[in-house]
Amino acid sequence: MTCANCGRDVSVRACHCIPQDFWSHPEVTRALHLEDARALVILLARHTELRQEEIGRITGLSQPMVSQVVSGYRQLTRPDKKRIVLDGIKAHAEDRPATPYLSPSVIAPVRKLVDVYDTPEDGPVRPMAELRSAASAVVTWRLDSQYARLLDELPALIPELTRALLMSSGRQRTEAARMLAQTYRSADAIAAKYGMYDLSGRLIQVLRWAADQSHDEATSAAADYVRAETFFAVNERQHFEAGRRMLEKAATQVNPSTSLRAAAAFGALHMRAAVMSARAKHRDRASEHLAEARTHAQRVHEGVYDGTAFGPASLRIHRVTLALDMEEPDDALAAAAGWTPPPDLPAERRSHLYVDIARAQFQCGRSELAVDSLGTALKIAPEHIRVHPHVRQVVRTIAREGGPAAVAAQDFADAALIDPAG
Repeated sequence: MTCANCGRDVSVRACHCIPQDFWSHPEVTRALHLEDARALVILLARHTELRQEEIGRITGLSQPMVSQVVSGYRQLTRPDKKRIVLDGIKAHAEDRPATPYLSPSVIAPVRKLVDVYDTPEDGPVRPMAELRSAASAVVTWRLDSQYARLLDELPALIPELTRALLMSSGRQRTEAARMLAQTYRSADAIAAKYGMYDLSGRLIQVLRWAADQSHDEATSAAADYVRAETFFAVNERQHFEAGRRMLEKAATQVNPSTSLRAAAAFGALHMRAAVMSARAKHRDRASEHLAEARTHAQRVHEGVYDGTAFGPASLRIHRVTLALDMEEPDDALAAAAGWTPPPDLPAERRSHLYVDIARAQFQCGRSELAVDSLGTALKIAPEHIRVHPHVRQVVRTIAREGGPAAVAAQDFADAALIDPAG
């Protein structure tokens, strides 16, 4: 098989004309899975150094056609044109990822991390200051939903931090354990967002192990905060009740008067317990937990504490979520009315607000406004929005209903690489 661009006797996917990491990029695996020809052309232009003429040779399109697709003037709706592109880059069924968005080869290094969590391979360990900087970057990427960057960094950083933990003692061991817990939390974010709940559950267990090594109440509280995801994954009232009890028990292990970290940890646990209570349709209990969280949010500035965003702004966003979970979309919109989240709030949390606003608008019969809100969310955190189940649900429902909002939903789906018919 010959590369249509350089003429080498290899397939396009094995040719060095396109960097090998291009094929494992989450957006690319999504486009391959959906056989989205237009997205593949755009991604070749965005994530490689190929000229439009070279993209044309690979995809079987003319250079002017490539230019029009990349600029948004052409949609590649004709089946014959789409097939030319897909055949040109060999995006056949056997090349599709086994999961909706991440191929097994991309997620395999993360799975391996769990298998050998306490027996890392031999390797170097950077000075603590450099590890601190690397771990901080990973937390930022997680909070901003930059999953592709996490997938690049974690397979090397986690074993290195594990080596640092095993060879350290005293304060350095505590710090290494805290950083390791944060990196495993970032790995879990990938698994949870992509619906790999079996892997997420295993990662949370290892996260709990790393947190225990720190002997630090705020780090342990953060692990319990993440553990609550396992209860959200099963949409049953009894699971929400169990999750709420777990969070309440975790909160009893934290003394919020000892530090701002402890106060934020305590408040965050109650903030999440409020959501659990709302999912279980316990209004009074949700209100009690929200009030407890508010008390401690007023003690701290909005910020990121042990990997969790907490403060007045985060609490307001949760008020919107709680109203939706209590099936009160009008109250959700009222809670969000006239307020814009601060720009320094992590991208995932800001985008979550606009997803909830869109859900409330849709439930109130304002479908066009809902699509506009989803568009805002997509600009803030595209990787988060493209895999968000509520986003797909709203978009697909609006697209099926027809009318002007359906057209807008289709345009949004194209931009987000979501299959509105799936």
